[in-house]
Amino acid sequence: MRPILHFHPEIQKCPVCDSTPHIQKTDTKTVITMDIGAFFAKQTITYCPNNHGTFRSEQLRSLVPQAGTFGFDVIIEVGFALFVHCRGNQEVMAELATKNVFMSEREISYLGRKFITYLGTPTEPANSEKISFKQTDRL
Repeated sequence: MRPILHFHPEIQKCPVCDSTPHIQKTDTKTVITMDIGAFFAKQTITYCPNNHGTFRSEQLRSLVPQAGTFGFDVIIEVGFALFVHCRGNQEVMAELATKNVFMSEREISYLGRKFITYLGTPTEPANSEKISFKQTDRL
């Protein structure tokens, strides 16, 4: 049986109005990471009663994309295997199985596309300026 790990918002007071957040709901989903393996992530989501802002666990968000099942570490592992080490989907699937991460060829292809998307998406405007500067500097 998969373990259940509980995640709560790190915010104890609303940053806008300083009120105590109320519990909106709990959400359980399956998450698969390289370090932990497969587990159920039970997340408590809170909201501010005054300005209706919602708060989620940043710890869970640092492990896995918001609507995703596979952790960022699995996405990176698949991306490196496919694009740096030039392995095929079945090779990647077999390699991950030895690390207790089981997925289909279709999921590997999907995570490979997600890896490329994350690589091409700057996280901050400052990073995009640095990237474009480096590209024009090499020309």
